[in-house]
Amino acid sequence: MNGFDTRMRRLFAGADTSAGFEARVQARVAALEVLPAAGRRADAERRRELERRRLQREAWANGAIVAGTGAAGVALVLRHGAEVSQWIEGIAAVASDPSLSLGFVLAVLAAGAWPLLRSFRPR
Repeated sequence: MNGFDTRMRRLFAGADTSAGFEARVQARVAALEVLPAAGRRADAERRRELERRRLQREAWANGAIVAGTGAAGVALVLRHGAEVSQWIEGIAAVASDPSLSLGFVLAVLAAGAWPLLRSFRPR
């Protein structure tokens, strides 16, 4: 045990255990946090600004895509209005048939349940 005591005394020989120790530690910690907090705040503001710009670019791109798609749809209807109208009427007629609608619903449910059913399959 004597060797252990000697090593511990050597390790903790420079430890400050005088009166007012806690106040001095708190003052040192407070002084350390002043500069990094400002740096962290500046970094957070930079990241926030970069993210804001990225989101703004994405919003403009999404708006351009929506506008282009809408313009293409309007051009399609203006150019081929009669054909588009007949095509939509044909789809509506097929969709109004109850047996086809039920078949479509069952196919969609089966396709949606397929991943769930595969998870129960032993490997």
